[in-house]
Amino acid sequence: MSAHVRRRMRWGAPAAAAAALALLVGCSHGFPGGSDKLSVSGLRDKARAVAEDATNCPVHYDMSRAAAEADVTGTAEPGEVSVELDDHAEKDEPIATFKGAVLECAYQLAGEPVTVESIAVERGRAVNLMAPKISADAGLGIDPLTTYLNKVAKADLNAPVLTESGNVASIGLPVDGKGDIALVVTFGENQHTRLSSHQVSVMTAELAGQAKW
Repeated sequence: MSAHVRRRMRWGAPAAAAAALALLVGCSHGFPGGSDKLSVSGLRDKARAVAEDATNCPVHYDMSRAAAEADVTGTAEPGEVSVELDDHAEKDEPIATFKGAVLECAYQLAGEPVTVESIAVERGRAVNLMAPKISADAGLGIDPLTTYLNKVAKADLNAPVLTESGNVASIGLPVDGKGDIALVVTFGENQHTRLSSHQVSVMTAELAGQAKW
């Protein structure tokens, strides 16, 4: 099934979240790890391929398998694919500041939307680039958002961190070389999901394990 591609994701972020984003660029970093480390350039290549030719998600996330691991019943169907790239952005846009790429793959799972954002940046922390979207999707004001991003920054790799709303989870992944890589997974809509926190955590960890590029 073909997917629609938006060259630039429109987040509609609150001004407070944008301000928090500007404060949280921070230093880029890499992590030690094994053979499953991912590169910033690898995700950028995936995103460029989608931008040039609308296709299904180029990272083979098996949403149905992730759901089964979390005891979530229902069939998963793929939806839109969206990309954002620093080389398609104006120099003052956040994606250019972070020097990275965002690949968003959408799904429907048993009638509920699920989106998986794969983020890779050369500067700063990958999850911080998504601060405006996390704020909107989880209903976080500037102080709770800052607290959440700090919690994510202190978390171990491959450890999901949920928002208080329980419908958004972030997870850091090991990096090959310079930069930072993470997934942000959003479940449901209107800051609510029918899934439990345990199910959200299990699905997020399973999807992170499927990330290959």
